[in-house]
Amino acid sequence: MTVNVWVMGDGVWKDFYSRLANRFHTENPDIQVQIDFIPWDQGHEKLITAAASGSGPDVATDGGRWTAELAAMGALEPLDRYLTPAYRNDFVEAAWETTQWNGHTWGIPQGFTTTGLFYRTDWLRAIGCEHPPQNWQEFKDVAKKMTQHHHFGFSLVGDNSMETTMCWVPFLWQNGGDLLTPDRQHAAFNSEAGVQALQFYVDLYRKDHAVPASALSTKRNDSHQMFLHDIAGMTATGPWFFSEIKREQPDLKYAVAPHPVGKQAATLATTDHIVMLKTAARKQAAWKWIDYVTNPENSQAWSKTAGFIPYRKSGLHDPNFTRDPNYQVLISATQNARAYPTLPEWPQIDNLLSDAIQTALAGKRTPKEALDDAAQEVDEILADSN
Repeated sequence: MTVNVWVMGDGVWKDFYSRLANRFHTENPDIQVQIDFIPWDQGHEKLITAAASGSGPDVATDGGRWTAELAAMGALEPLDRYLTPAYRNDFVEAAWETTQWNGHTWGIPQGFTTTGLFYRTDWLRAIGCEHPPQNWQEFKDVAKKMTQHHHFGFSLVGDNSMETTMCWVPFLWQNGGDLLTPDRQHAAFNSEAGVQALQFYVDLYRKDHAVPASALSTKRNDSHQMFLHDIAGMTATGPWFFSEIKREQPDLKYAVAPHPVGKQAATLATTDHIVMLKTAARKQAAWKWIDYVTNPENSQAWSKTAGFIPYRKSGLHDPNFTRDPNYQVLISATQNARAYPTLPEWPQIDNLLSDAIQTALAGKRTPKEALDDAAQEVDEILADSN
């Protein structure tokens, strides 16, 4: 029998999962896993189209932001009946909670990350600083001091993508703001705390000129390249960047610090999921593949390969992670990590928020105007869903 699988990603994803499928078939000769690799920027649209048409694979990876949306469409198979207490309890809570919606488990964590501040240690010494910035004022001061002779203090992602939201949201939380009201009926990101957080962000770019002029078209990979090639001294990103640094600039002088604290410490936790589609023809075989991919050995191997942090508790003390001080910063950040709301409407909200951030960065609207406009549309979306 054949289990059809969509894996989002290429490069390291393709190499790892091709080998994993071969090993799985050796151990389970009655099951053949057929994998199609889908670029991440096409994944959401392809899954939504497949869900609407009732076609698609048996199993897929998805950005955890899409899981509730797909579940609400009736596209996913709830996985509760396959779970044992021992299996469920071995997952890091911040990762597991992203799989929950409407009283059911709709996916299994497949990759888990927090984000932090990557900074150039040689640049920091050059401006006379003994430690990375620990609060917003220090962050602004360091970014401004690093900005000289075509070098910039900070590279942010402003290309109106999901990474644009990911880069800014920790600032919102650090300033005491939130994305939605506690009942999830209204937008909350346009509060005074949210406006202040976006103003701080915009000022880095438009007033302090501590961010490259290309920020409005900067993608996450562009931001990484600026850090690697002496254009920016700091960037906010996650552990997936480690493998890129080792590959392209193994001698780079850098370190990772927690995000600078505003009113409180906060970072973003993101989780990719592996899901089973409702239309899967052989659900038991599909679950066998999911269970194999996410078992302790393979999940840990994937975290090491892709540059994630362990998402199973049994892997948190792996010396491959604990002996690396940069990894330790990101693992410790799980104490202050928050995930996006698990809502079917989140992809729409994410799009509106990233557009508001870019609009404010471009100076087309003030931070308050941009966030208020987005909040009005979000409130309408949430009202319609209820």
